[in-house]
Amino acid sequence: MPKYLMGEVQLCTTNCVLKELESLGKELYGAKIILQRFQIRNCSHFKNPVPASQCLESMLDAGNPHHYFIASQDHELSTAVKKIPGVPLLYIILNTIVLDKPSPRSVTHVQAVQSGEFVTPAQQQNISKLKEEQGIAPDGAKRVICT
Repeated sequence: MPKYLMGEVQLCTTNCVLKELESLGKELYGAKIILQRFQIRNCSHFKNPVPASQCLESMLDAGNPHHYFIASQDHELSTAVKKIPGVPLLYIILNTIVLDKPSPRSVTHVQAVQSGEFVTPAQQQNISKLKEEQGIAPDGAKRVICT
C-alpha cells in the first residue's frame, strides 16, 4: 500500500468490523486474522456493535477529519462513501488494488472551494465571531450597544 499510494499508510479497522467477521464464520477466519493485525480505531458503538458498513460510514462523519480512505467491496458502502466529498475509495479487481476516481460530489466540492463559494465551518465560526465583535446582527443590521 505505501508504494501504491506513495506515502506512509496506517491500516486500521474497527471493533464492529471484527465482530461482523467473527459472526460470518470459519470461511472468513483468514480475513479476521489479517484484520486483527491492523490498528483498531475506537468507534461510538463499542458496547453495541453495528454492521461493518454502518460503522465505517459513521467514522467519516463531519467531513472525514482523520483523512480516512475506505477499502471495501461492499456496493452499498461504496455508494454511501461517494456521497461524502473528499473520501477516497479503494477496491480490488482481479487481484489489483484500484483507487476509484473522485466522485462527482468530491469534484463539485473542490470546484466550490476553488471558486471561493464554499465556506468551511471554521471560517463560518470566525465570520460569526467578527460580526459579533463589530455589533452586526445576523440579518445584516448594526446593533447599537449602549453602556
